[in-house]
This record gives sequence, C-alpha cells and structure tokens, in this order.
Amino acid sequence: MTVAVLSPRECQRTSSLSEWLGASDKIAWPSIVGQLRSSLQAYGIDIVQPLCLSWYNEIVPESSGARISPRGASGNQTLVVLIGNSKNLWPSFLAACCQETGLLTDADPLDTYVEQGIRCATQTVPGHECRLFWSHLPSHELSGSKYVAIQRMAHAAGVAVLEQNSHLCVHPKYGPWIALRCALVFDGVRYTEPQTVPRMNPLSVSTQQYIQMAMRTALRKPSLNLEDAETSPKPCNAWLKWVAVRDAICPCHPWRYCEQQLEYHYTKDKSVLESAEARHCQQC
Repeated sequence: MTVAVLSPRECQRTSSLSEWLGASDKIAWPSIVGQLRSSLQAYGIDIVQPLCLSWYNEIVPESSGARISPRGASGNQTLVVLIGNSKNLWPSFLAACCQETGLLTDADPLDTYVEQGIRCATQTVPGHECRLFWSHLPSHELSGSKYVAIQRMAHAAGVAVLEQNSHLCVHPKYGPWIALRCALVFDGVRYTEPQTVPRMNPLSVSTQQYIQMAMRTALRKPSLNLEDAETSPKPCNAWLKWVAVRDAICPCHPWRYCEQQLEYHYTKDKSVLESAEARHCQQC
C-alpha cells in the first residue's frame, strides 16, 4: 500500500483550508439562524433554536427509528434548527385568517399557516437548502413511528426540559405553553458551538406529585353502567383534563394560552376558530 506524504507547503495549504472552512461555518450558521428568527417573527413563531445533529441522535434510542441520518460533508456536526412558538402565534394567525379567507377552509388552518410561514422563512436563506421534519407529519426518512422525537430534540438543545410525568416540554420563560413545530436540517452547514448541558427539571417534588395526579385524572376513562351507556351523554370537554395537566406544572402562568387558543389547540373545533377570527377582525 502506498502512503501519500504531504510536503510542508501542502500541509500548510491544507491547514489554511481547514481554518477557512471553520471560519466559513462560524459565519454561516449565525447568519442562517438570525435570518430565520427575523422572518418567522412576522408569523408569531418565536422559538428558533440551533443545535448539532449529533446532540439529537445521541439522545434518541437507535431502536426508535427516529434518528436523522446526516448527509454531506458536515456529517454529525450538521446544523439543525428547532422551530416552535408560544402564545404569540395566535394573534398573528387570526390576522392571517382575516386577510386570507380561504385559510379557514383548510382541514387544519393552523397547521397550514405554520407550514406556509416556515417554508417562506427557509426561502430567505438562499444557497442553503434544508430538510424539514414536521412534528405533526410522518417522514419517509424515518423508520419506526416515522415522527421526529421533537421533545427530545428540545431537551438536547437546552431550550426546554422534558418533564417526565406529563411528557411535556417546559420552557424557562414560557413554561409548558409552547408548541414545537419542526426541525430544519441544513446538511451543508456545520454547527460549531460547544454542546449545551441539558436543563434539569426545576419542579419541586410536591409539584411533580400534583402533575402525576392530574395525569391520572386525564387518563382515567369515565365509567358508565351498561344500561346507561346508550342514553348517557358522552363527555365533550375531556380536553379540559389535559389543560389541567399543563396548569399543574405552573398554575396561572403568564404565558398561558387564552381560552379560545386553548380550546382550539385541544379540540380543533372550527367553530371556536371562526368565533375568534370574527372577534379579531372586528377589533382590527
């Protein structure tokens, strides 16, 4: 086997190239993240968190099939950008419904709005193509459940704590009142920052016990006598039990969703959305 030996000049040139590539990466990823933050702000999408692909893949069990395979020269250092929102999304969404009357006719207007906003934002970073992994849609690139483990990704990125009792992510500012939408994978860009230490669960033991109680209540199915099963009304507001789980984490949180946003989030009831949209249009 012949081993190629580089001359001192070639070694210097290779070193210079590596330094240049490293400097280029340091310029590239902050520019991409900054542009995404700026573009998504108009849509009320206010969680834009970069991380390294390896951080996510290391925290996801291989057997789950949810790991994302790297592509290109960046390998496991590939830039990933986690996208989500707080309650700030709601007024921007309602304003869009007022302006685009056809939006309300979609099967899920909110998901459509979010998808449009994020896709438009990715177009503001020309020269950097990305793969999109949605939290609400399966991906043909993933095996197993076909869904990205987006809550684990948020935990790995240090943007939130994955609270084990409720299986909800808790943000240091927004608390449990966030929605994680998608992950953008920029295969041609390396993320050069050191790995963040995952946040520890800040909740007290008593609060965690309260959450466990709320979860047991939410999971408990209503019991009906067989003879009354046909005549008894079906529970129509079981979703309130899941709201109680979020409230158990931090009661009266300042970033709690408004009542109409809460009801639509859990029920997808179009009449709730239409009522909220009509009120918003009148106020504007």
